[in-house]
Amino acid sequence: MNSVLLSKNHRMDLLSSETARWMVAAWFLFVGGCVGSFLNVVVYRLPAGMSISWPGSHCPRCNHTIRAYDNIPVLAWLWLRGRCRDCRERISFRYPLVEAVVAVLFLLLLVVEVFHGGHNLPVRMPHVPQGPNSYPPAQSVCICLVHLGLLCTLISSGLIRWDGKRPLRWLFVPLLLVGLLAPPIWPWLHPWPAGPGVAESPWSGVVDSLLGLGTALFLGRIAEWLGERFSAIGKPGNQILGEALVIGVVLGWQAVLVLVPLAMLLEELSRIAALHWRLARRFVAAVWLAPLALFWILNWARLAAALTVG
Repeated sequence: MNSVLLSKNHRMDLLSSETARWMVAAWFLFVGGCVGSFLNVVVYRLPAGMSISWPGSHCPRCNHTIRAYDNIPVLAWLWLRGRCRDCRERISFRYPLVEAVVAVLFLLLLVVEVFHGGHNLPVRMPHVPQGPNSYPPAQSVCICLVHLGLLCTLISSGLIRWDGKRPLRWLFVPLLLVGLLAPPIWPWLHPWPAGPGVAESPWSGVVDSLLGLGTALFLGRIAEWLGERFSAIGKPGNQILGEALVIGVVLGWQAVLVLVPLAMLLEELSRIAALHWRLARRFVAAVWLAPLALFWILNWARLAAALTVG
């Protein structure tokens, strides 16, 4: 009898845990959609010098305030059939697309970095016993949120560059502050330390952030210089200093050293392709950095192992 009760209680605990995970996943998905909606506002208003907080969301043609029930990510665009409720102006498909992509991104990192305990991440101090997961729940949640902040920043800047505009510098300031101020207190926010023996140092978080920042500053300036002089179609390119800096303080100098040159290469290939396909000219380096950073985060442990062995 007792074994039956224990079995039932075990199943109830498992069900409760699974139910909680589904609830958290649904909440993250919704929050990601809302963040994607906010990124649409940032991408539209920031280059125009407009406030991102006031006035509220409104139709740019008829200036009617968008109702709360017409502002639900993705779903509102579907039931309005892609048009403003008041003036019937067409709403670009890019708006729900960005909302959907960011929502899926939130869910993806939640599953990989929180539910699976950060198995995608390198272990900062391999000699310390880690238990069943690479990182404790509180640490994995914080790491996940920082990585989501990085990816949202890169998506925003990439979309602004896609539109042929330049993001204001303060777009990168919040993440730069987090990347410089938080790791000295919580060094585990940098899963891959800057070098051998650095993880044991009391100043390891400072070293990680500053070395990442310095590497990004150097490569970002080199990228701009090369873009001005050797662009395939004679136009300045590789404008990725701000993006490189946030990658440096969040992912470290190793990521900067790989991702920035790769983004530069992809931009030049895109510019060559633009000679035959005009849309390809929009694929500047900053546009490539968001998917490249996502690939790095999802495969970080394997990349770190491969680069360390190499």
